[in-house]
Amino acid sequence: MKTIVRFHLRRGEHYRHWQVKRGSEVRYYCPSQYSLILWGCRLQNHAKTAQKIHDGAEKSVCAWVECEMVEVHLDYPQEIAAQGEITYNPRITPHWIRDGEACDKAEFHQMITYQSQLYWVQEHADNLLQLC
Repeated sequence: MKTIVRFHLRRGEHYRHWQVKRGSEVRYYCPSQYSLILWGCRLQNHAKTAQKIHDGAEKSVCAWVECEMVEVHLDYPQEIAAQGEITYNPRITPHWIRDGEACDKAEFHQMITYQSQLYWVQEHADNLLQLC
């Protein structure tokens, strides 16, 4: 069973928290307190919904990270260094973006959250981005 991770933007108690869903279980993590390490990741995007939001429609859930496993850490794990940021804002562009290019359905061995940002981790990176 896959785990679904997304940044929750619906108003309420968990506004601007990371939402982690596995089957019927749903958990929320405050991004200022927790970092998530995601394993076996694939970026998912509901393209038609994202395009409607880009064209001015009200926001709704249209993108998430599907992954095999999620580790939850109280702080950013210092032993992990991110390679680059991946962003998603359908008001700006209806795609996941990495290095200025659309990357919907891209797969990554490992990703990590830091605050409200999402980063990909290269298995053997020489040029690493220090986040802390």
